[in-house]
Amino acid sequence: ENIPQFDLGVIDEAGQATEPSCWISLLKCRQAVLAGDSQQLPPTVISQEAQALGLGVSLLERCEDVQGGSLVQRLT
Repeated sequence: ENIPQFDLGVIDEAGQATEPSCWISLLKCRQAVLAGDSQQLPPTVISQEAQALGLGVSLLERCEDVQGGSLVQRLT
């Protein structure tokens, strides 16, 4: 299918979203905003195998670990 490219993608509650679910929409965005709190509820992953393979870590958490956290802007 020919899905249009979007200028901006916003993922709300990104701390609770699994990484694959975020990539579905992010692949069609030029820029993205991940909004949420990775210190609250983690992604819901029922499979222990998937959890062990890293799906229990959200994309937001991974972004926090990149470049010493320079990709993250915390609001207080």
